[in-house]
Amino acid sequence: MTHNHKLKKVKIEGEWTCRGLSLYYTDTKDCLGKDTKLIYKYKCDKCKDKIEYCYTCATRSDTSFSSKIHKCNLLLHNLSGWDCDGSSQNDGCQGQKNGCNSSSIRDMPGFGCRNCNWDLCDRCIVHYIT
Repeated sequence: MTHNHKLKKVKIEGEWTCRGLSLYYTDTKDCLGKDTKLIYKYKCDKCKDKIEYCYTCATRSDTSFSSKIHKCNLLLHNLSGWDCDGSSQNDGCQGQKNGCNSSSIRDMPGFGCRNCNWDLCDRCIVHYIT
């Protein structure tokens, strides 16, 4: 799962952009978000800003990321009891700024480095991605 809240399958109406384009791909052919034949997208109703994914991006689990604030690659995980280390940065935890409290983030999938015990929530990985 890509996002820290449950995503809702909804019919596509009008223009939209898959968030996976900014998270995962430098080449847009891998993301289905630009496919005009798509009927459904997956969105988060809990977050204040518009979070929407195509099916491919919503179901990814094999991705690692480089961030501006940690030396190791970060892998998607489904651990519980973790804290977002974005909160120690000048810009803070982007999840907490957008309505998620630290206790709700702890039980959601995140992006982390197990060697360093270091994690980011899905909002921070987008904000701090290199």
